[in-house]
Amino acid sequence: MRDVTRRNVLTAVAVGGSVALAGCSSGGGGSGESSVVTNIDVIEQEEPYTRLVLAVDLIEEHGIDELALQDSEGSVITDSGVDPAQTRAELSLEQVNLAPETYELIAYTGDSVTGRIDWTPDTAVMVESVQTTGPSNDDLLVRLTNQGDISLSVTEATLTEGYPVENETAGVKGIESPTEIGATQTRGITISTEGMEGGLLAPSNESCEDQEEEITAKLSFAEREDLSVQAVLTLSGVYKGRYTSSGCSNVTVSNVREM
Repeated sequence: MRDVTRRNVLTAVAVGGSVALAGCSSGGGGSGESSVVTNIDVIEQEEPYTRLVLAVDLIEEHGIDELALQDSEGSVITDSGVDPAQTRAELSLEQVNLAPETYELIAYTGDSVTGRIDWTPDTAVMVESVQTTGPSNDDLLVRLTNQGDISLSVTEATLTEGYPVENETAGVKGIESPTEIGATQTRGITISTEGMEGGLLAPSNESCEDQEEEITAKLSFAEREDLSVQAVLTLSGVYKGRYTSSGCSNVTVSNVREM
């Protein structure tokens, strides 16, 4: 690894006739002509142990010998040597906390900067499933997969539309504390209805004859925009008392979609 202070000086110099880096990345974007880098992605590497790396795909005969990732303050946060025969370089992300900001990937040939590209980590999430949970089956469990490149923190999860909200006067409890979802990980987020009259099992017309009710939940993140999830709950069984409230004995979830 070269001296970081010297490298920061080099990266500030405009290099005429430099090798251009590609504008293709799996994250939020890049800039430059397609010449050396064809793709940038964060992947989970299992050998020799499980860790995240920044995988950079290169063209053949790229002519570079090192890549470095620099943050918005000009500090190199990870780098890797590149062999002339390599068509993929992997920069370790161990002990690197990527943020939702634009980074610069810099290519070196010797001590000269020969190309650079802006790269923004992806913050995509996917709803895997929605189901009811809890001792009385009246809480909502939303399973999310982090498809992005950085850890995401769910800071709030609430029901925003539907009969549980319309029936409630004290508000929806939501989650107890922020929940972290690492890159490539899947986690379940439970939206509690504790304190709500009947919770998810109390339909608006007190009917349990395959009553279909549409609800919407909103999940807020520290690193990205909110995500709303809509689903249809079909309530059936016997309308009976449960603790101090009443509700149906069975519920199924269908027609889940992101909004």
